[in-house]
Amino acid sequence: MKNKITKKRLQQVRRKLAANVSKRREQLGLTQQALADMSGIHRTHVSLIERRCVDPSLVTVWRLATALRTKVGNLMR
Repeated sequence: MKNKITKKRLQQVRRKLAANVSKRREQLGLTQQALADMSGIHRTHVSLIERRCVDPSLVTVWRLATALRTKVGNLMR
């Protein structure tokens, strides 16, 4: 049986990413604005990611991971 991407699974991924970005940002003592400046992503977009309102592209996740000094995989766990 093929794996099916369900809305529930997408919500779980969004929730994990949002929580991990926010947690790591706070661990580093960064504001959303500081993270935005470091990653080249608009602060509003950082906020939308942390609030689970958008599905960021892989490039955006990579830019966040780089700015947060972690691996993409760590943001998805």
